[in-house]
Amino acid sequence: MSATSNQKDAGVLIRLAYQGMCELNIDADAVIERCGISKDQLYDSQLRTSHAGQILFWQSAQEVSQDADIGLHLGEHMPFIKGQVLEYLFFSSPSFGDGLQRMLNYQRLLSDAVQFKLSTSGDQTYLTFHFPEATRHLLECSCVVLKNFLHTVSEGAFQPSLVHFVHQGNTNNSDYQRILGCEALFGQEENRIYFNHSALAYRSLHTQPELLDFHEKIASQQMANLELQDLIGKVQEKIAGLLESGEVNVESVAEQLEITPRNLRGQLTEAGTSF
Repeated sequence: MSATSNQKDAGVLIRLAYQGMCELNIDADAVIERCGISKDQLYDSQLRTSHAGQILFWQSAQEVSQDADIGLHLGEHMPFIKGQVLEYLFFSSPSFGDGLQRMLNYQRLLSDAVQFKLSTSGDQTYLTFHFPEATRHLLECSCVVLKNFLHTVSEGAFQPSLVHFVHQGNTNNSDYQRILGCEALFGQEENRIYFNHSALAYRSLHTQPELLDFHEKIASQQMANLELQDLIGKVQEKIAGLLESGEVNVESVAEQLEITPRNLRGQLTEAGTSF
């Protein structure tokens, strides 16, 4: 089983996509049903969807919408990420740069697959974003959503000056300039959003630093919960591999995971399940 097949995306992403499709008058129910997701599942606060399903999602979204640039346009109409701990971390950090670094520390809360990296070149800083085996639609949608999110939490201080995409795009499409607010270059080495370095120092008048410890505690707990879910997935994988031999017991699985049976039982109990 590949690492990619085990990677999950936070449920908030499919919920935002669903709302964006409704805003565009796309049959959102038809799209998610093709992906094996029911509307009722969207209300599950613990929902995480398989990242490998992104390919099917974007194929379905393009077919149902008949929009060759559905990623770009859906990103424009997806609502702001509200009520997530990553948003609160920005508003309790002393500066936008501090909040951005905390977002990078807890990026897994959005997706197991996404990889962010912050770099500086002269007076320009750029945020690299990468997904394994990403489609053009996913990259463009993610870029727009990320740009809108950072622009909002920085109260307008974050403004992209240039965007790089690794894929080939339609350079004659004026929607890129309109939606991204800057020039987009295609066929580049990495996916990057460039912005002025001075934005990192921006301090909001509404910052609540007294809540930072509280928000970081919540983020850390959510990360710990994901690690427990990882353990469940690994145990299930090991059990499946041992079924052929018939030697499926807590001792054999614990040995393969290189932990003690007692430790394995304790971690599974903490995850709310048992061997």
